[in-house]
Amino acid sequence: RGDAAPEFAGTADSYLSVGHSGELSFSTKCFNFDFHLNFYSLPADGEVVVLAKQWPGDVYATEGAIENAKKGWAFIYRNSGGVYSFEFHICYNSGSYKKLWNWNWTLQTNRYYHISMSRGPRSVDYRYMQMNIDKFNINYFGGGASYGYNINVPNAPVIIGQNVDGLVDGMRISVDSNSAYAGRVYWNQYTDLNAFETEEYERMYTYQLYVSDNNINFGHYADVDTYYDNSFSYHTANGVYSAQYYTYFAIDLEQRHKLGLLRTFGDTNNRHVVSLTSNTSYSNVESTDPFDIVMDSTADDARWLIVRLLNGNGTLYTIRSLGLYPDMTESIAPGGDKYNCVWAPFGTSITTFDGANNLALGKPVTASSEFGNMYAANVTNGSLETNLIDVWGTESEASPWLEIDLEEDKQVYRVKIYHGIDGTTATYLINNYTVSYKAEDDTSYTTAFTITGNGSQSRVHDLSVPVTARYIRVNITSYTTLLTTLPVGNSVAFFEGATLREVEVYEYYGFTSINSELYPIITINLRDQFEFTGHTLIGMNAEDTSTDWSNATSNFTYANYVRSDPHKVYFEPWGSDVGYGQWVAIMRNTATDLSSGPDLLKGAIIQADDPRPSEHGWWWQSELSAIDTTYAVPGDYASAGVHIAYPATSGIDHVRLIEGDNFGVDSYLSWRDAFSFNWYIEDISLLDMSYGYMYFGGKDHTPSAYPVLYKWYFSTMSGTLHNGWNSMSLEFRRADEIEYTDAPEGSDDARILDLMTLSSIGVLFKGLGQPFDMSVEGFTIVRNHFNLYTPEMEGLYLTHRDYLSIPMGGFDFTKGTLEFFMKPDYAFTARDSFGKVKNRALFNMSNTANDIFGAMITFRGLEVYYGNLNKDLRTASLDLTTASYLDRFFHIAFVFSSDGSGMGDGSTIKIYVDGGLIGVLHETWVINDSKHFKFIIGGQGPLTLKQGGYIDTHSVDAVLANLKIYNYCKSNFEDSITGTATPRYEQLVSPNQLIEISKDNLTFYKVGDPELPLYFDDVPVDSKIPIYVRSDMPDSMTGREKRTAGLLVSWDIGV
Repeated sequence: RGDAAPEFAGTADSYLSVGHSGELSFSTKCFNFDFHLNFYSLPADGEVVVLAKQWPGDVYATEGAIENAKKGWAFIYRNSGGVYSFEFHICYNSGSYKKLWNWNWTLQTNRYYHISMSRGPRSVDYRYMQMNIDKFNINYFGGGASYGYNINVPNAPVIIGQNVDGLVDGMRISVDSNSAYAGRVYWNQYTDLNAFETEEYERMYTYQLYVSDNNINFGHYADVDTYYDNSFSYHTANGVYSAQYYTYFAIDLEQRHKLGLLRTFGDTNNRHVVSLTSNTSYSNVESTDPFDIVMDSTADDARWLIVRLLNGNGTLYTIRSLGLYPDMTESIAPGGDKYNCVWAPFGTSITTFDGANNLALGKPVTASSEFGNMYAANVTNGSLETNLIDVWGTESEASPWLEIDLEEDKQVYRVKIYHGIDGTTATYLINNYTVSYKAEDDTSYTTAFTITGNGSQSRVHDLSVPVTARYIRVNITSYTTLLTTLPVGNSVAFFEGATLREVEVYEYYGFTSINSELYPIITINLRDQFEFTGHTLIGMNAEDTSTDWSNATSNFTYANYVRSDPHKVYFEPWGSDVGYGQWVAIMRNTATDLSSGPDLLKGAIIQADDPRPSEHGWWWQSELSAIDTTYAVPGDYASAGVHIAYPATSGIDHVRLIEGDNFGVDSYLSWRDAFSFNWYIEDISLLDMSYGYMYFGGKDHTPSAYPVLYKWYFSTMSGTLHNGWNSMSLEFRRADEIEYTDAPEGSDDARILDLMTLSSIGVLFKGLGQPFDMSVEGFTIVRNHFNLYTPEMEGLYLTHRDYLSIPMGGFDFTKGTLEFFMKPDYAFTARDSFGKVKNRALFNMSNTANDIFGAMITFRGLEVYYGNLNKDLRTASLDLTTASYLDRFFHIAFVFSSDGSGMGDGSTIKIYVDGGLIGVLHETWVINDSKHFKFIIGGQGPLTLKQGGYIDTHSVDAVLANLKIYNYCKSNFEDSITGTATPRYEQLVSPNQLIEISKDNLTFYKVGDPELPLYFDDVPVDSKIPIYVRSDMPDSMTGREKRTAGLLVSWDIGV
């Protein structure tokens, strides 16, 4: 009674003797016993193994003989033919036995056999004996009293496992004094055992489950409890259990954990539901023996997990897999250098960058046919054409095909196909096709994709495992087309074939997939702290998202731990607000259910605010050099830099940013802006200045998103670089080369900077055989508003929506002169160096009455506008389309008088370029308020707003210099052009001249006065002194001007 007996390891010539003091007198009692037996070695010829027997007296001296051994209940021996025989006997007096059954048996070592026996009472009219080996039953029904047990000798022991070389485990013996019931083996066919004595019963196991992962070494992992709700369960005569019972199995977690998630997987309709709080119990006992544990703990502190399964109710429940995961928000610190979370290293499996390398671009193509100029090569020219004649077109044939030669074996994972002719028209479309591949040494093609019923203009076909391929073939079996006439040579012909716009083949970049059933939770070490702004998860198949991990915020959590070991990191609760940190954890959205997967994760992108690429050396890769992070930087742009240790070689190295994401589109980027950074060169003499370049760029604005790189050659920089730190400012307009792909006809130029998606930074270089170090810090776009120091003059650059506003409250704008130098990004056709046509707002003068005078550069040329915005706005155009002023300084002046006064000839507007009069206007206009004008250079211009802005309007898009405004009409600008102009003013007043400072409020000094008695060093630490500041108008300004308001002065004082 009670729990299973401890294990007994037997050897040859050994046995287990169970004494009883008369308890096991079987003359009037039912009994049963069972145990588990594992043979380490098998009996030799003629050797007998006694499974079980009971015999009175001292008979052990002669038990070696087979005949004596046969007086036992059950035994095994090996006969001379090498066959193992099993015999089942009953003893009916002191020297006699009755053989009930024998049969030949195949024995194995290192596996467990379940041996059980039960016997009915003598007092009934028949005798019932039952012997079981595993589930094989041997039943004997005898008649008469002569075969019953009639041994009533005290202290006659039961002998178990005599001569067994092996293991006996889990032995149980029970007796029932009620003559109406038989022994209680769980295969027993008796029907009513409720009256069986259960004194001091806690748990009685009918059988135990042993598991093995190699079918050799077995562990005892599960027990079955047949005592459920104060009743026993057993098989009835028809094989149905009489009551419900539990099955238990235990898992040793090997250390204490706080648990956070439990998942199970079973058959769809009968999966056994198990959770941290349902059908589970826990122990925190530090032991490897399940018989030592006490299940009195919780999931918050668990060394052992016990799972309970209900049985005997006629319902099948299954657990095929079980996943148990710790709580990541804290650790119970079990000690011994152990941690709550256990992580398997995956390397960079889901953070490897997809370089989107289109292997098919520019590669040779062959096809079953070509119609006219609709060449097969059009599918690899990198251009998504929108005209029928610019795609690949076939003759009218049933099964056209196309083959792309990648020219060498490549690892391929994706084929992207652009169908149709323009991305929208469904008239020309391939409906059924296959995509096949073949390596260089292959003799036949392998089909990778079979598509039927296609109705999409573009398809992305992804492989979960890359393949080696040199040739990619598209076989077409069905297509939609339209009979039409197209030019062929000097004539026309009817076209009725298949069409394809583009085929792209992408190189495998090293991704691996994470299976959610095996790893439902992953974590990423970003290796630095960031302010998180978002996240994106990438599935295995671009067209089938059914197995993607969910990107919902509830499946993410973060940790701000500056540690490299994930075991020591504890996370915020799932779904916490995106914050600041170094670690990100991701959970499959159905992680509580193993049966919904597997889902596959190929990549993860974590967005952060204001990332600085030079601060993170691991964001860079090199062909030859060692890359790490350095903090010995000037700090102008960033707190750290990329350190490049070039080895002793003269090989070409390519150091580049790993483009895991992009910097977006800078809609204010201009070709006069500069790509700026600090560049450290240990020894400039070791760098080959005749080779290499710096580059910056990204992807163009076309649907194909082709690379665009602005390059600055080292040979151009030669002579300007020196040892140590160099401050670099590389203007885009001065790039030595722009690498790009022509945009489709009708699209904007691919090189336009403010349309590009910026992402690429790198340097291509080589040394002269000696090792040396370089470092790069920063990377920023410098707006060249005030940094255009040209040989001619300094200037202000206004572009996009930039404008310069000058209050002119007391200026009478009924007449005057405006002159300045300008260096435009465009010609007077309004077309820039990239062929982009835009309106450019030069200037406008306006007041609160909406009186206005201004000028723009439009596709008509130089256009002036004047009058009133609400009443009689008028315009006049001056055709300057033949003049070429692109990117060169010239002088321009506008002389105006609304009524013609002061002009000398009655004209109202005159325009001068480089001192020459190029346009005259005589039409007058009315000024309703001659004061309070506002003068603006740049912006969008009121004329554009008035006309609805049907053409994109920018600011001046030019460098401006030497701006002058006069309140009279000039006619000669030679002094301004030659630089000999004499100002009409006597002096300028700086703000410092309007402020005076004192420390005693008696004697005041001007700012910058050498007698100023206030110095920071004179003030003792932790002391304060008063400072007195007052505004004062210089004598030079007193009474010199008309004004209707007093002087307003404010100041900031800092130490």
